[in-house]
Amino acid sequence: MEKRKNDRLPVRPMEEPQGGGAIPYRVLNISKAGCAIESVRLLPNAQSDMKFDLPLPGKTDRLRLSARIVWQGLTSRGETQVGYLYGLHFTEINTGSELILDLYLNYLRREVHLARLDEAWRKLQLAQERISVLIACEEKKGAHYLH
Repeated sequence: MEKRKNDRLPVRPMEEPQGGGAIPYRVLNISKAGCAIESVRLLPNAQSDMKFDLPLPGKTDRLRLSARIVWQGLTSRGETQVGYLYGLHFTEINTGSELILDLYLNYLRREVHLARLDEAWRKLQLAQERISVLIACEEKKGAHYLH
């Protein structure tokens, strides 16, 4: 299996479609080189160039990028097709856009790290609760033998 050159980071879903215009879409994951999106509408065929508005944190901010559709697929729920999947490769990124993209990717890396820490904290709390129950049971057994 080929290793990717850039880490692909998950993007947390927003409440409304993120498309910057007539075609609504949702960014599923992103890397320095491109992203995967889901759309309810059909986009141009693979190998087509397009302008892409990357939604940034703070619902009004968007980064306008040039991209090429490199693959496409379908999404479904059960037997029903519900949308289209696309892989986009970013093209012609200027220095300013590259800096903004790097900052956004660092933001997403931090979110992934915090989610892992949160999960570890929940596991520690659960372990602590189980240990407390076991200690209470042992103390109850010990108290019974003392009488």
